[in-house]
Amino acid sequence: MNAPGRPLTPAFRNSRDPRAARLAATRTTLDLTIDAADGAGISWLHRNAEVLNKELHDGRFDMTVRVDETKRDIVVNRYAAVPHVM
Repeated sequence: MNAPGRPLTPAFRNSRDPRAARLAATRTTLDLTIDAADGAGISWLHRNAEVLNKELHDGRFDMTVRVDETKRDIVVNRYAAVPHVM
């Protein structure tokens, strides 16, 4: 079992385990962009969210993160994150 706040392993994330479904129901996937020089902000995201994708474009990182519902509003307000569209 993963420690609290740690990203899920791919095997668990993609499993049919009912625990995975319950956990996924409490997590939101968001897209955001952040200045590559904002080391504190990037570090915060890595510590408090599951970083699903991170790409550097013109000095900014485009990121897709999955956050617990308790951190969703913080990420939306601090980083102008928007819901991820698949």
